[in-house]
Amino acid sequence: MRSVGAQEPTINIYLFTKDMNSKLFKIVFISLLLLPFMGQGVQAQENKKHEIAISYGALPNSDWVNIFEDIIVVPFEKANRKNETHFGTISAEYFYNVSSLIGLGAVAGYGHRSYDLYDGDVAKGEQSDSYYTLMPAVKFNWVNKKHFGFYSKAAMGATLRSEKNDAINYSESAVHFNFQASFIGLEAGSSSARGFIELGLGEQGVFVGGLRFKF
Repeated sequence: MRSVGAQEPTINIYLFTKDMNSKLFKIVFISLLLLPFMGQGVQAQENKKHEIAISYGALPNSDWVNIFEDIIVVPFEKANRKNETHFGTISAEYFYNVSSLIGLGAVAGYGHRSYDLYDGDVAKGEQSDSYYTLMPAVKFNWVNKKHFGFYSKAAMGATLRSEKNDAINYSESAVHFNFQASFIGLEAGSSSARGFIELGLGEQGVFVGGLRFKF
């Protein structure tokens, strides 16, 4: 499996750049085709019951909502936004492997964005939006070798969106449904510590990378 490990940095570079190209789509397409046949490799890895992971994800659901608001809602508002920044999502997750195939657990995430609010040419201070997410989750370990794994992950839960602007004494909070669907998950390392990358859609992000520990 050494050759697979050697390819990980190259895959990582393609997943975390915005210039998507044909190589990435070939990897995803081939992986999806092989998915039904990969369950045979599940038993090859020592069965560790617990997994914890930390990760960073780009383009989470919250960012897509904000982009939609900027296009549809903001043009009709009296105030306008400038110098907008998006932080992405930092996540922590835990899974308990009830079998060699299925792990059950939960995902917690935090995201943030900020922008300067203007009324015409008059600055109204910096506004910040924070996103706190908690979702029950399930992980499917299609392949779980000693130094390599291939998996998918699904989660559904809720996000608390908190808006705040101290300059105009404004604060508001709301809770809404959220999810994560990681279709392609690749991990490599030792049997106890691995780096991983995921491709999917949801509050953790479209492109996700991090570290996972098994015990």
